[in-house]
Amino acid sequence: VFLDDKLCDNLDVSDKIITCDVPDLLAQDAVNSSKRKRRQSDKDNKGNNKSTIEKEVVITVKLGNFLSEPILAKFVQEVPVKGNIMGIVGACIAGGIVVVFLMFAVCLLHRRRLQQKKQFKHIMLQEMERIEIRLAEECKQVFTELQTD
Repeated sequence: VFLDDKLCDNLDVSDKIITCDVPDLLAQDAVNSSKRKRRQSDKDNKGNNKSTIEKEVVITVKLGNFLSEPILAKFVQEVPVKGNIMGIVGACIAGGIVVVFLMFAVCLLHRRRLQQKKQFKHIMLQEMERIEIRLAEECKQVFTELQTD
């Protein structure tokens, strides 16, 4: 039994049926993309993306001098779709932008907090000066009252 002019391994012959194991025939012919079709299918039951690879193979049976007519068969294999490089790069760029934004926000909040502290200290100093001036005026007033008595 030949599959695309390649001898089939593990041949099992019974009275009416000839079976042959096909060891990952689709992966072996990655170079021959003219007969292969790749299409993206929907998500399976578990939510995983699957890609279906189809390959048409010519099967011929040779037994002694007997050579059968070629038969065209289609093999179908589902393989999980792996993340493409652009998706990974995009996710890294988006993550970097988020990190830069968070660093900018933290710096902005820190600067704002420092400005609020400076403003609070300035207001407290002004208030203390007013209290000192009022206290000095009261002391003068009480001292003058004491002298007049």
